Amino acid sequence: MRIAAIAAAIVLASPGLTRAADIQAVALTDGPTGTRAEIALSAPADYNLIRLQGPDRLVVDLPASSLARGVALPAGAGAVGRVRSGQPVPGTARLVFDLAQPVAALAPRVEQRDGRAVLV
Repeated sequence: MRIAAIAAAIVLASPGLTRAADIQAVALTDGPTGTRAEIALSAPADYNLIRLQGPDRLVVDLPASSLARGVALPAGAGAVGRVRSGQPVPGTARLVFDLAQPVAALAPRVEQRDGRAVLV
């Protein structure tokens, strides 16, 4: 089983606050430690990470957010077969990472990158 690191390039919001944001970019890279996804947002945002099986998927819901115009979702890479987007309820953006194989997703953690907090 490969390890997939799903990273969200999100400037973190204060707990309990839901702020509007645009998803400005989504990127996938495959490396020696697994597959990494980065989601760049226009502003601080809350998120929910959901793991689903049958078929295996990782879902990122972003309340009060939307996919910015012209954002191209990446082709599959490594453990991710494809990426798709949707809106499960009005005002919530959803990114679905359809997995090509079962993975052990790493627990999110915060890293500082270029003066921004990045959820990895």
